[in-house]
This record gives sequence, C-alpha cells and structure tokens, in this order.
Amino acid sequence: MNVLHRSLLSLLLLSGTVMATDDPFVGKWRFSTKKSNYNGLRIRYEKAGEHSYKFYDANEVAHEKIADGKEHPGEMGNTYLVRQDNATTWIFITKEPDGTVLNTTRKVTNNGRTMTATWHDTKPDGKVETGWGEWRRIGSGQGLEGTWENTGKGEDNSTTEMVVTPYDSDGLTFSNPSDKEHQSIKFDGKDYPDIGPQVTKGSVASATRIDSRTIEEIDKIDGRVVDKQEIKVSSDGKTMTQTIHPTTNGSKTVTNVWERF
Repeated sequence: MNVLHRSLLSLLLLSGTVMATDDPFVGKWRFSTKKSNYNGLRIRYEKAGEHSYKFYDANEVAHEKIADGKEHPGEMGNTYLVRQDNATTWIFITKEPDGTVLNTTRKVTNNGRTMTATWHDTKPDGKVETGWGEWRRIGSGQGLEGTWENTGKGEDNSTTEMVVTPYDSDGLTFSNPSDKEHQSIKFDGKDYPDIGPQVTKGSVASATRIDSRTIEEIDKIDGRVVDKQEIKVSSDGKTMTQTIHPTTNGSKTVTNVWERF
C-alpha cells in the first residue's frame, strides 16, 4: 500500500471514529423513575389450575406460576415461589442466578378494584432496592384474576443503567450491564436479536434512523409486533426519551426517560 492510500485510509478510519463517538445516543444513561410514566400499562392473570396462574405481561407473553408456596424452576435459570397468604394477598419470590432476590407482595383492596405491588429486592452485594406501584382492575375478575392497568402512582428507588456504544460503522449497541442484556442494531429495517439471560425467547427489533437524534424501532416476539417506539435525544444531549406504543393488549402509550451521566 503506497503512502497516499495509507494516509487516506487512516483519515477515513479517524473520521468514522469521530462520527461514532459524536453520535448523540452514545454514552452512559441512567433510568429516571420520577420522569418516566407507566400510567395505562396493562397486565393480566388467568387461573390455570387449582394452585396455578398464568401471568401475561405487557407484551401478552404468558408465564405460568404454581402458587403452592414451594420453590420451582423458572424460565431463565432462576427459581420462583408464589404463596397466597390470604384471600387478598400473594407473595412472589424470585431468585436469580447471580444471587439477586426479588420479593414482591401483591395485595388486592378496594373491594377487588385495586391491586398494590410492593417490592423489596436484594442485590448480590447486599444493596436493597424498594418500591411500590398501583393498578386498577379493568373489567371483571376475582382476586388476582383479570386485567390490571397501571395508575401511574408509586415509587421506585432502583437504579437501572444503559450504555450505548457504536456498532460497526452504521449501528448502535444498547447494553444493560446489570441484566447482562444487549442489542446491537443497524438502521436498515432488518431484525436484530435481543440477547441476554432474561430476554424472552424470540425477541428481535428493527430500527430506522429518522435523524441524528431520533430512532424509530419495532419490537417483535416470535414474529409478532408487540410495540413501536420512538427514541429521541434532547437538543442539549442530556435526556433520552423512549415513547412506547404497545400493540398487544390495550395498553396505553408509556414513556421511559433516561438521563446522561
């Protein structure tokens, strides 16, 4: 390779590096529970047997839970225990492979019209994260059974961080270090897998770059569209907002807000 070609190649590589690191999305982000809004997000429970329930998350993915107070193998290398303490109270305990223990109490009140979830999670380093959220019943049902919609009321002191890095010359990698989850995606409309020990099987996403600060994304599970998102970085570069439009179960638009740190 002659000197001129070598110099041109070095210049192109340097330019590509500058463009990647100058991308408004690249950097470290921390989830803001105070600025985010889950009002209108829906979940539901179905009775699956004498001592079991099917829990459908916001993506309408079913997770069957045996509620006999005993520890059972989970879906992603974890274990879980579900115990009904009385007619209105259920305890959910999940032990993750990394040693994290998730302890949630779900209590139905207000003549069956309101459900409050209170959680107390212990991390492997001993750190404790707590919070609570409120849900209103939609339609009929007894106990946990039925459809529940988030009211937007609650508190959460947990810390979730995301790291965004360049992927090749024309994409981005979104990583959640604590969950060991990441997705490397290019803006060509093709599906790219979501990878991690707690990721629902068959989860993929495709994305389009609208402009330097805006991405549109479509999320799918087993080929089924579960939501559409607009991800936008503010003009000052300090805030990243995910506006999520669920497509599966009547949930309303919800918002995740991330702050650069």
